[in-house]
Amino acid sequence: MKTRSKFAALCVALLFITAACGSGGKPSANSGSSAGTPVVIGVVGSFTGAAASASGVFQPAINAWAKSVNDAGGIHGSQVNLIVKDVGSTGGPAGLTAVKELIGQDHVVAVISADVSQETWLPYASAHNVPVIVGGVGDSAGPGRFQTSASEIAAGYEIAREAKTAGPSFGFGFCVEVPDCGSLADVLKAFAKDLGGVQVGFVAQLSAAQPDFTAFCQQLKNSGVASYYIADANAVISRVIDDCAAQGVRAVPLLAGANGTASWVTDPAYEGALVNDFDAPYFDTANPAIKVYRDAMAKYAPDISAAVGSDTFPLLAWVAGQAIVTAASKVDGPITSASLTKALYTFRDETLGGLSVPLTFDESHPSISTCTFEWTISHGQRVVLNGGKARCAPETALAPFLPKAG
Repeated sequence: MKTRSKFAALCVALLFITAACGSGGKPSANSGSSAGTPVVIGVVGSFTGAAASASGVFQPAINAWAKSVNDAGGIHGSQVNLIVKDVGSTGGPAGLTAVKELIGQDHVVAVISADVSQETWLPYASAHNVPVIVGGVGDSAGPGRFQTSASEIAAGYEIAREAKTAGPSFGFGFCVEVPDCGSLADVLKAFAKDLGGVQVGFVAQLSAAQPDFTAFCQQLKNSGVASYYIADANAVISRVIDDCAAQGVRAVPLLAGANGTASWVTDPAYEGALVNDFDAPYFDTANPAIKVYRDAMAKYAPDISAAVGSDTFPLLAWVAGQAIVTAASKVDGPITSASLTKALYTFRDETLGGLSVPLTFDESHPSISTCTFEWTISHGQRVVLNGGKARCAPETALAPFLPKAG
């Protein structure tokens, strides 16, 4: 089994902060689904509490996915029955209790996770041979775990790579409110060294309590860095970018698509910003798979249209659901935990029709994708880069920060 690295755990915490402020074991309790019998899928997530402003949209988005699938005839002629468990932002025992109920009482064929504390119950699902589709953020690999979004560690590599395209050095500002937040600097420095031709020019602390960020902006100007990345709350990031633009800073902001807001395309301070993303750019309706997603969200989840149009989180839910649909299409016979798991392990550079980073699930060597997508903001428009294709980081560079076997 693989466990989450300290860096990956920190990334999970930061991502929510930026938005908010089968092998072995027991046989599965699920007997599966035949034609006409509902395909029962569990969903466990942090939909309320501190994480709600980030992951709260996951629940209506996954419900929209299920409605779309059912209106199209279901899976193998069977309707999808979602059983959603909200464990709040603390997770822990609540998540384990929820998963025990889903597996032992509800007999789900799979669990979709958007739980920030999923590591507390993933071993239980694995022991009962129920596949877990990791649809939220997090770096998790191990028996029966199938992460369908980009790796957060790979996103860190993409930050350094984007910085290199902007110029020879970049600045890094980090929150003082989260323990070890500054340790991201060492990760970015390692990736910059691996890339060559770029370096972290300076590192500075930031606090949400600061009345302004003049000192940081002046440091950007005096250091001559070409770009900068802020690991902090969205509200802080916005204030920094606006303050620095007002002071004549020309360094390019480096951003994460999951932290998107509508202001990115209306505020001139974001002009030229480079963005890394966990799945295919959510705004790119020239991508047929994204157009299907956007049309379905508009029909089945209009209440979250603002989030659908400005950030990645609703798409994470849709991609997780489509991973199940794609796996089920490879199954002959009843949809069971075992048949879905077997089908998921056939994925080789699978993009779910153009929705996701290339997904390869290897039972003998559990892994996560090292690829991310990239886009920019130009003249008030989101613009896809790299021809809409994912860019992949070398595994050798990521290895020191990936979850270790244990």
